[in-house]
Amino acid sequence: MLRRLISPALTVALVLSGGVALAQPTGTGKVQQALQAALDAGAPGGLTVVNDRRTGRQTYVAGQADLTSGRAPRATDRFRIGSVTKPFVATALLQLVGDGKLSLDDKVAKWLPGAVKNGENITLRQLLQHTSGLPDFVPHLDFSPGAVLTEYTPDQLLKLIVNDQPTFPPGQGWSYSNTGYLLAGMVIGKVTGRDWRQAVTDRILRPLGLRDTELPYRKTTISGPHLSGYTADPANPQRRVEVTRISPTMADAAGELISTADDLGRFFRALLSGRLLPAAQLREMTTAVPMTGRQGGYGLGLMRTDLSCGISVWGHGGSIPGFNSWAASDATGGKVIGLNVNQQLANPTPALQGVLTAAYC
Repeated sequence: MLRRLISPALTVALVLSGGVALAQPTGTGKVQQALQAALDAGAPGGLTVVNDRRTGRQTYVAGQADLTSGRAPRATDRFRIGSVTKPFVATALLQLVGDGKLSLDDKVAKWLPGAVKNGENITLRQLLQHTSGLPDFVPHLDFSPGAVLTEYTPDQLLKLIVNDQPTFPPGQGWSYSNTGYLLAGMVIGKVTGRDWRQAVTDRILRPLGLRDTELPYRKTTISGPHLSGYTADPANPQRRVEVTRISPTMADAAGELISTADDLGRFFRALLSGRLLPAAQLREMTTAVPMTGRQGGYGLGLMRTDLSCGISVWGHGGSIPGFNSWAASDATGGKVIGLNVNQQLANPTPALQGVLTAAYC
């Protein structure tokens, strides 16, 4: 999500393209150095997996997966991915567009009458692109360690913004809002007659064999081998508090998923290489608008990151109590990356983008 922001693990003998991985040195070079720099920004541990069609799979780990046991991270560990959930949700909705079930120009009120103010003037495209002007529900949430197990329904999350004013009129600005993706999940449910999680499972996870990606819904734990998540103690910022167990209902379709670096890479490779969407919908997804206060651009659930060497990658970052993640691909799915650090950092973007730069430049 959040901007303040399941089966045995895949073996290392597989690469995202489905072939045999080439033997690669692990834990060396500039990517390893960049991952360590991300840990120096405050996280106990982290992992990165780069899958390149030309050179194979490289893995990088650093620090501690769990401060109690002291064990090192494994490249196959699961973690909460936060807002990296958004491309999954956007893809499922765009598949419905390709199927003729709805249109990006449909108004929110057509599918969810009365759900939000001004829903008759906000399009589904604007929800996915953060141009709706809807206020974000996240600033109303309590992320203190004692409150992260609080459960919410989507309606309760929407009620948090009922007295907030729009950020701008629909289509007349850009502002990151998790509310748009909460609504997108609700629209998918309305169109399909089933929960949005089922659509993501049936349309993305099962076809791609993403067996280590989990939609936890109300489950507070992470299945299987995983990183433990940490946050700074509000009473003593130098002390870490474990927040591995949280209620995913605080995120819903804006940031609920649990995954691995390999599964994220497989998803972004399939997406950018055209396996998941018809060409018309993929063009819509990668048509980006400027992001206010940020470099790059934002499409429909995809963020374009312009790296210092002139290369642009498509993906998304994610932040949720305990974890910061990023996953990305080049324009064709030739090289993909998934990475995570197991503490929600105050300003994760420079550190994580440093890893992207090291991998692609």
